[in-house]
Amino acid sequence: MHGLAGALVVIAMAGGLTVEQDRQLGDHVRLVVGPMNGAVIEQDGRRLVVYGAPADKVRTAERVLFTHARRDVAEAGRALVERGAVAVAPAAEEAFFHEPRRFWEDWPQKRFYDFEQQTTKILTEPIPVGRTVKGGDVLDWRGLAIEVVDTPGYTRGAVSYIVTVDGVRYGFVGDVIYGQGHLLDLYSLQDAVPDARIGHYHGWAGRMGELITSLRTLRSKGLDVMVPARGPVIHRPVEAIDTLIARLQAVYRNYLSVSAGRWYFREGYDTLARRVLGEDPDVPWMAQAEHVARPPAWVVPIHNSRLLLGESGRGFLIDCGGKAIVEEVRRLNEGGTLRGLDGLFITHYHSDHTDAVEELLEQFDVPVYAVRPLDDILARPGAYRLPVIARPPLRNLRIVDDGHGMPWDGLRLTFRDFPGQTIYHSALLAERNGERILFVGDSFTPTGMDDYCLQNRNLLHEGLGYLYCLDAVRGLPAG
Repeated sequence: MHGLAGALVVIAMAGGLTVEQDRQLGDHVRLVVGPMNGAVIEQDGRRLVVYGAPADKVRTAERVLFTHARRDVAEAGRALVERGAVAVAPAAEEAFFHEPRRFWEDWPQKRFYDFEQQTTKILTEPIPVGRTVKGGDVLDWRGLAIEVVDTPGYTRGAVSYIVTVDGVRYGFVGDVIYGQGHLLDLYSLQDAVPDARIGHYHGWAGRMGELITSLRTLRSKGLDVMVPARGPVIHRPVEAIDTLIARLQAVYRNYLSVSAGRWYFREGYDTLARRVLGEDPDVPWMAQAEHVARPPAWVVPIHNSRLLLGESGRGFLIDCGGKAIVEEVRRLNEGGTLRGLDGLFITHYHSDHTDAVEELLEQFDVPVYAVRPLDDILARPGAYRLPVIARPPLRNLRIVDDGHGMPWDGLRLTFRDFPGQTIYHSALLAERNGERILFVGDSFTPTGMDDYCLQNRNLLHEGLGYLYCLDAVRGLPAG
């Protein structure tokens, strides 16, 4: 656990590195610095710019080379294009330059039930592209041959540009690396992994394999200098690439070793391991925890919900994410197994745990229990940008504090804040006749932590997130 945290900090703390200054990199290559880097190549009194001109430090250019379409990078080149420069962009990301409005027109609705979890750092207004490029293309500009290399990873369709100027071999590599072996963030790597049959939501750093392949491709190009889209210029490219690959693999090995996903996708996780770590990945998989195949009779599994039965036969439901759950509760009630419903407990806001709450309330007008701080996100889901969040706000909310307990029909219920799978997550401890069961929602499986979507805000820190949850479990009474 501490190894994972350490490796993550090494990557995430990239912002603490030395800040670059405007300077000449060579007789004909100049670095201009702002929130993004700009690289200016001058030949025959003309300019070619890579990335853009931060703070409008360069007024004109013949061409602007974009490595990818993220708004925070692409906006640095907009002014030059508006003044007549020809924009060159990766073909795989042309749509984000050409018609970004379509993304934003769809976004007010697509942000709900969002399983893909791709970046929203998309341009708000188009930038006209004069030429698109892909790996293997060579741009000819004033006697310079500029090689285009596909370098997906940080974005799906990124490219890098390689050119020799004044005897120095430069690589303009976008965001595939930051500084001497860092990465700007891991969140941007979330994606589906089709060959492992892993969807977008479950694809924790899903493009890490592509990123490592891209880094190795750049390593093979004999670069003297790498100029990323931001951060320090890299003068020891091989060392920086090797360091970053080792760090990425260390993080990923730790992630896989304690991931709940292996419980659901065992063969897929073997594939994930090989994609990033090689044919002999040597992952120290956590030993599978003992699991109980059949719960006691007073716990009725209904899909991904659980129905607690009290001594009188009345029920208390945990989560309600689908119509089939409501139909089964109704069937049990009509058949006499269930003698009415007294409450619903929500473990977390994900749509597969909340989507059918309103339908349930139409048939059983019961209080909906939730532990603070879930109160706001359940009442105002539209105020949040989080994965697979349902659109409808929940009603009948009865908010309780962490540790609140109450007797119910022969059981003792204790409500707990349990920020595991997501920072907004709860658990319910149910006790009956000496039996104790902690219902943890989606936070754990027998193979580890349910943390395969980075944007859920899965935290790993002393006293926070999963470590807080483990401390809470350790603090439960024995038995």
